[in-house]
Amino acid sequence: MPPCCYNVHGYCHITQFNACIQIFISSVLLTVVLYFHSWVANFSDIFTGCLHEEIPLILKALGGVLKDKEYLIKFNLSNNAFGPAGTEPIVDILTHTHSLQILCLNNNGLGISGDTMIANALLSNAEKAHADNHISSLCTIICSHNFLEDSFS
Repeated sequence: MPPCCYNVHGYCHITQFNACIQIFISSVLLTVVLYFHSWVANFSDIFTGCLHEEIPLILKALGGVLKDKEYLIKFNLSNNAFGPAGTEPIVDILTHTHSLQILCLNNNGLGISGDTMIANALLSNAEKAHADNHISSLCTIICSHNFLEDSFS
């Protein structure tokens, strides 16, 4: 029997798990809950202990459910330090959501390339809203501490 399991009365109990596997399972469970009801997706500081390569996969799993969520009001991914690599999976969410009012991407180390992808996604979302004769609902963006140095220096 693997060291992470022990058998008690025929049941296998998991005693150790990679932190990212736990987060992935939690994120899948959260997306199921968010699918049915919730207006706030608060995923602040959830990637502690994850490998950098694992974060985009988890964000992509979350994005599959969040991108078409009609009542997503606040999306918070602050304090996750996923960098530009974690930006690509959330671009899909930002281009397709129509109800988002508050976007929090504080302290993620996005850099210029990550912030450019975010800006382009939000611009695309606004253009889609304008084409549909709607006003974009996004009114607050919190995106500080993301290494936005001047690319020419």
